[in-house]
Order: sequence, then C-alpha cells, then structure tokens
Amino acid sequence: MADEGADVALYWQPQEATAETADGVAPALWSTTERAGGGRPLPLAQAIARAQQVLAEPADDLVSWPADQVAVLHGQHALLAVNTSDTPVTVRVQGLLLRLTPYDVRYVPLPPGTPPAAPGWWRPTDRCMSEQPVSGR
Repeated sequence: MADEGADVALYWQPQEATAETADGVAPALWSTTERAGGGRPLPLAQAIARAQQVLAEPADDLVSWPADQVAVLHGQHALLAVNTSDTPVTVRVQGLLLRLTPYDVRYVPLPPGTPPAAPGWWRPTDRCMSEQPVSGR
C-alpha cells in the first residue's frame, strides 16, 4: 500500500475474534462481526471521531505540548489530550487540570468561558512521530 502512495491504513475490523479484540483493545475501527453484537466502534474509531470534532473548529494555536509526554490538539469548543508515555501524568491545559493515565487519549469539552490556548505553545506536528520527547516549552 505504501508503494502505491497510501499515507494511512486502518483496519476495518479484527480478522478473527480473540480475547484481545473482545475487550475492544484491537487496533481496528469496529469490533468483529463474527460475534453477536459485533460491528460496534472500538476506541480507535471513537478517537478518530473525537479528533474530527476538534478539527472541525480548530483553535488559532492548534497543537501544544504542556509536558514532554502530553500532546494536545486544541479546538474552539473541545480539546484532545494524549499521554504518549507509560506513566500517569497531570497537566493544566487552558485552566483545566487533566489527570491522564498511561497512553490515555482524552476528549475534553471546554466549558463556556474557557480561555483560549496560550499563544506560542505550538510545536511542529512531526514531534508526534519523533522517538525523542519534546524538551521544555
């Protein structure tokens, strides 16, 4: 697929039902339809839907790194925070205190009157792909 120019590939559903996919941990969009009640969105599908909601009305400063291991995608009415580490972390973003579990992806609707993201926090999005943490702000 990469040779043909694909930038991304998503699994539609797990190819076979396993204990891992039964818990919704599979890297796929939907649960297997091989079982009764299958075809439900998995966490990846939900995360993509939330990212679309945030990106539908992006904030002026779209991306911030309030801590080396936490990336935040800012929208005008919500944000999406991602803990990229294997340890819990607590950060303050736009006045909100967020406690993130390891590898947590958190959608946070912004209460009315929440101040906009602080200017100057933006980091190039290629930092998300880096194996090295972003240092400092």
